Amino acid sequence: AYLASVGGELRIDGVGIERVRGFTLLEQVGGALVIRASPALALLDGFDNLVQVDGDLVIADNPALFGENAFARLDRVGGTLTLTDLPALGTVQGVVRPSELGGLWIERVGVPGVLFPALETVGDVRMIELAATTSVSMPALQTLSGAFEVRGVGLTTLGAPGTVDGLSLIHI
Repeated sequence: AYLASVGGELRIDGVGIERVRGFTLLEQVGGALVIRASPALALLDGFDNLVQVDGDLVIADNPALFGENAFARLDRVGGTLTLTDLPALGTVQGVVRPSELGGLWIERVGVPGVLFPALETVGDVRMIELAATTSVSMPALQTLSGAFEVRGVGLTTLGAPGTVDGLSLIHI
């Protein structure tokens, strides 16, 4: 037997671990998946077969986190994908794979570029105080059903396809 599904929330919060590994056979989280407030956490790995999070996916307040390679098959986040207060984060690989996000909030994260290669549908998009981020690209984006806000970002490149349905506000 193995853990394939969590019906509610899965929370890793305020622990002294340096690396999250395992959860490699988990396929679905029925509520939120929260990984936050772990000051020693340096690498987020595992969750290799996670396809869907029905609630929010939050990775926040982990000042030592420098790499994320955790969500190789993630396709859908029903709530908001939140990446906040991750100043050392230099690489984001798995968490950018979904084709559908309920929303996207990235604030005070150290990544130089953000590429969401398969993202087709998203609610609100907020990218705030990303001084190190020079490029953001969402080449497959078809539907934006909320606001699009980019503020305090060192962007030189912002890429999206020519036609996006549902755009209600652009603030850059």
